[in-house]
Amino acid sequence: MYGLRNRLLATSLLACAVGTIVACSEELNGTAGCPALCPEQNVVSIDTVLDAFVTVDTTVTGYPVIGTEAFLLVATRGDTLDARAVMRFDTLTQRFSRGGADSAIYALDSSMVTVRLDTTGTKATAPVTVEVYDVDTTAIDTDTPVALSLFRPDRLIGGKTFAVTELKDTLRVPLQNDKVLGKLTGSAPRRLRIGFRVTSTASAQIRLVSREGGVSSQISYDPSPDTAVHALVNGEASLTPTDNPTLRSDLTDYQLVAKGQGAGAGNFLGVGGLPAQRVYFRFNLPSRLVDSVTMVRATLLLTQIPTNSVDASDSLTIYPQVVRAAIDLQDVVRSAGILSPPKIEIDSLRIRPNDSGQRAIEIVGAMRQWKAVGPTTLQRAIVLRSATEGASAPSVLFYSTEAAPSQRPRLRLTYVTKVEFGIP
Repeated sequence: MYGLRNRLLATSLLACAVGTIVACSEELNGTAGCPALCPEQNVVSIDTVLDAFVTVDTTVTGYPVIGTEAFLLVATRGDTLDARAVMRFDTLTQRFSRGGADSAIYALDSSMVTVRLDTTGTKATAPVTVEVYDVDTTAIDTDTPVALSLFRPDRLIGGKTFAVTELKDTLRVPLQNDKVLGKLTGSAPRRLRIGFRVTSTASAQIRLVSREGGVSSQISYDPSPDTAVHALVNGEASLTPTDNPTLRSDLTDYQLVAKGQGAGAGNFLGVGGLPAQRVYFRFNLPSRLVDSVTMVRATLLLTQIPTNSVDASDSLTIYPQVVRAAIDLQDVVRSAGILSPPKIEIDSLRIRPNDSGQRAIEIVGAMRQWKAVGPTTLQRAIVLRSATEGASAPSVLFYSTEAAPSQRPRLRLTYVTKVEFGIP
């Protein structure tokens, strides 16, 4: 009898213990149904603020690399911004078929360039004139001053004035038929390289979707008045430089900045603007805080400095991205271009350039990535970059490690060292 009672008691205790283990795995702070076997768990979190943890913080320019922009900003914003765009059409159709007979093109009608607009980046309060220039040259492909010098009256090859309500998804800008025909029938190279510029009685900008953004602009023309002959359509293409295929592809369309809003200087760190800027931070963190604890929160605290922007209502979305460059790579510019994708376990932040005060950027995802890869392979660094890098004017400023102690970057960490489970 006593043996049976003991066996029943043991079975009851075992069932209670199993139920407790399951409950504790789901709720660390609860005692569930068997308080004697699963006492209240007191998980103590530790908060700390690190001041001297940044070994390198600097503003990096040169991104995005020319020709890799997803959007091309064409803007006239008074004394603050003058941005233009270039597109290449190096493989123009020079022959057409009529009635089964092949013929070289000898006349043209209805020449135009068709581009796609990103309407979220288009701003205008008065009619906008889109001007198209012939910017073809024998100069070095990346010679920006030469390209800008070709935006002059004798190089004007087309244009149209659009009402504000006409600035929709697609723009069709007429080209001068005789000048396009001259490109098709003149001496080699028979190609069109065109530059876009806008003018208006007020500040204005349009944002073109580039080939990198998934859209190929087109030049079309009608080679014959015969209605049976359809217009010929040409997509973007670049054939130079011949010795660098990557750059050749990148230069199919690209951004030009005649006048921009550079922000980073002296003790300041700049993100965004044109030409675009990034901020690079490289950290020296105690190994135990990366490798030996459970990180709950990691917040990069920065002090923002107010700065003027093109529009008072401008705002900028900043993406912190983890650097994936090797630990022994000393070139900061190259390191700042080797990144994990945005939005991977790390939050973005939207900021108005004319605001000031402390800004908090959550980077606990970066800490987890560093713990996963260990301390000997990749840099422990992040980059702050604009979501519309290279295609928008707003920029924000932060104090760097060279500023007064109260204004320098800081890192606030919340972590737990160890959680104990089991039956006491």
